Amino acid sequence: MGALQYLKSDIPIYLSAPSYQLYKTLIRLGIEKPVHNLHPLPFETPVTVGAFTVEGFASDHDEPGVMALLVGDGERWYAHSGDVRLNGPHPERVAHWAQVFHDKKLAMFMIEGTTFSFDTETPVEDQAHPSVPLTEQGFQDHLLAVLKQAPALVAINPYIRNYARLAAIQTVAHQAGRQMVWEKPDAAVLTEMTDQAPDQVIGETIELATIRQAPAQYVLESAFAHLDWLATLPVSQYVHTNGEPLGDYDPRFQQLKDFLAAHQIPLRFLSCSGHATRPDLIKLAQMVAPRIIVLGTASTRNVRPRRLTPPPARKCCSRKRTFTTRLTSLTTRPENRQLFYENNFDRAASMPMKVASPQCCTQFFRGCHFSFRGEKSKVT
Repeated sequence: MGALQYLKSDIPIYLSAPSYQLYKTLIRLGIEKPVHNLHPLPFETPVTVGAFTVEGFASDHDEPGVMALLVGDGERWYAHSGDVRLNGPHPERVAHWAQVFHDKKLAMFMIEGTTFSFDTETPVEDQAHPSVPLTEQGFQDHLLAVLKQAPALVAINPYIRNYARLAAIQTVAHQAGRQMVWEKPDAAVLTEMTDQAPDQVIGETIELATIRQAPAQYVLESAFAHLDWLATLPVSQYVHTNGEPLGDYDPRFQQLKDFLAAHQIPLRFLSCSGHATRPDLIKLAQMVAPRIIVLGTASTRNVRPRRLTPPPARKCCSRKRTFTTRLTSLTTRPENRQLFYENNFDRAASMPMKVASPQCCTQFFRGCHFSFRGEKSKVT
């Protein structure tokens, strides 16, 4: 979202209705810069953009209003997965648009590849000490256990754009017999985007002194900017759940760990990624079965060529062929295809894939060169 401010003002920007509402709220709070020419796009309602039609489909991500996009030019169909996961609370949304895309026989499918940017199987905050990634329901179960066991205050650092999780945090706090104390921005998002009103808002309905008198009765949202508040409070646990600083690539992350260690506050990661695991990316590619796949990532981390280098195929049939790498595979149609790898910061060269014999799947990837930032790998 943050990059939208750099677009020319005459360029229309379409968001799903929930994301439009969220973005307007973040602008009002000063979290995002003002942006003009915003338009809400109802799900599965095509809009004409020049010679193209664009249709957005409800999907599943840790920003609940995310869309997958279907683009048509009158002759061919193209699609973009957007950020997506298969282990979230709405897998049926992903299954729906994947089937629609499959039936369109896409000429090209652009699929997110964030998990290929990490050394671990899924994105984690601290790669030196990776935590176990959770589902949204798993997060709630673990949080409830933490709240019930903690003898004093529990501080939590959530992701403001995941308003569904904000609502879940407050619900779990109630189940543990505690009240949730929000900072003002998250309280505003909770009010605007969900059917819940905040229990307490720090500086408005409650003060730190009140929390200090009965810490076991509360869960306190702890933004990095106000980390110093915790120095004067009896904190049993600091729960990091995808809030900022998000991970060890942010210099503030080490500052956070150093502060908590200095004040002897245990750090607990309850992470739920909004991005599909590598096996789930494989599954999604197979579900859609496009002619061409573009794998993309918004991360500046290197995607190592070995993660993309396929060995000989393991399965072949007359109608469909599945090619499997250690970490990714593609289901293709019978004709010759091309696979492209794209990184939003460095666009690698296209990788033509020639079939030595139409009947020989094992030759499909041979001779292909994968290139990324000067590193090359050849399939032999």
